[in-house]
Amino acid sequence: MIHSFDFASNKFKDTAVVVGVRSSIIHLTGFKSVCVGEVLTSADKIHALVMSLSEEQVTAVVFSENPVPIGTVMARTGEQLHVSVGKEIKGSVIDALGYTISGNKDLSQDSQPRPVFTSAVPISGRAHITNFFETGTSLVDLMVPLGAGQRELVLGDRGSGKTFFVLRTIVNQAKSGRVVIIALIAKRQAEIKKIISYLKKAGVFEQCVLVVSQAQSSLGEIYLTPYTAMAVAEHFRDLGEDSLVVLDDLTNHASFYRELALLMGEFPGRDSYPGEIFYLHSSLLERGGNFTLQNGKTASITCLPVAESSDGEINGYIQTNLMSMTDGHLFFDQKLFYRGQRPAINVFLSVTRIGRQTQSALMRDISNQVMELFQEAEHLQSFSRFGAEITDRAKKIMLKVDHLWQFFQQSQLSSLAFPIQILGLTLAWHGKTSLLSERSLQKFLQNKKFIKRIENEMQDCQSFADFITKTKSLVSKLEAYAKES
Repeated sequence: MIHSFDFASNKFKDTAVVVGVRSSIIHLTGFKSVCVGEVLTSADKIHALVMSLSEEQVTAVVFSENPVPIGTVMARTGEQLHVSVGKEIKGSVIDALGYTISGNKDLSQDSQPRPVFTSAVPISGRAHITNFFETGTSLVDLMVPLGAGQRELVLGDRGSGKTFFVLRTIVNQAKSGRVVIIALIAKRQAEIKKIISYLKKAGVFEQCVLVVSQAQSSLGEIYLTPYTAMAVAEHFRDLGEDSLVVLDDLTNHASFYRELALLMGEFPGRDSYPGEIFYLHSSLLERGGNFTLQNGKTASITCLPVAESSDGEINGYIQTNLMSMTDGHLFFDQKLFYRGQRPAINVFLSVTRIGRQTQSALMRDISNQVMELFQEAEHLQSFSRFGAEITDRAKKIMLKVDHLWQFFQQSQLSSLAFPIQILGLTLAWHGKTSLLSERSLQKFLQNKKFIKRIENEMQDCQSFADFITKTKSLVSKLEAYAKES
């Protein structure tokens, strides 16, 4: 918590007067000594963060939606910015300063101050990423797999299905026991309420922490939002808990920071963004990863930063910056969305640089075989558009790919457990499309015998071809089981 004006002024006896105001930026004169990153406070409980210094004045960003009057006296606190975090913070909605907006939790009982801005853990404190991160989305888990501790960019146009994928992942991870921290950056109040309502209906709100700033919030609060979310995740990391951090979204964050930087008089660079915009986001995302704790155990912070593209272009300044500092990206293609593909993930333009090392040899072979089949089908389709004759082999390939895409089709908020994903892929490969409805697949999940059989076959097989051969008899039994049901 930030010290009061009386306490700070009596302790340091160092105050300054606001001599200039530009939106959320204030200029002060009169301090004897002050540091960049130090918190300032006033008698009216207006808080500000020192952003830059010069010989003439101090520039700070305020955390107040109301304008600060010229002549306001502010005192230095001698403190860097901290937020109060404790176990009871789960199931709460907080603002960028850590104050509770909603939730019936008393955060003061076990709360402890946590610095908002910290350096990333060095390589010596990190562990190899080996654990699979299950999203509940078949196309991602099987074709573009993620690892616990990975930083995967979620990229796409507005209305391409990014939110549904993120919500599905949040629910899946929260139900598996991970803490989920969601940074909602400069969102409309209606959007925030909608997400909270969905999390409550899904029964996972008590496993989540929402750090929110609204579109009408001060620039200072919007700027702080993702850093506060990461500070909360680091608290749970130190407790030995794995967490998922969703940053929605960083293109929005970059736009507001650009406005902040221009108000401070910084020299604009490409697209009018300040020169430090790359450092701003890279220093944030570097705080994610898989970490070795003092007791020898590991804890992960998996990051899903969200970025919005325009007209399907993924080579924008902020987008390419984020691609370069993450461990891969999932590209949601609006063209695929309009064609009816759900999720509208372009597997040819999506990348995972770490996730495959969490897969078994069999799973790597499965994803490679399916991807090769998709690429071959894409190649054949391009030839057919020019009137080329389609051979019987080509027809078989196109039919098998069609069956696979029927399986990968997933309703917006449904989630499939990994064993069911493998089962569904097997059924699609054998052409049993009548059994691929989500209702049928979920029904198979209730039959432990089938699931156990799949898991045993996966352990014994080293190649996809071997797996398909061995599960052929299982497919016949599944057909019979479905008819009986």
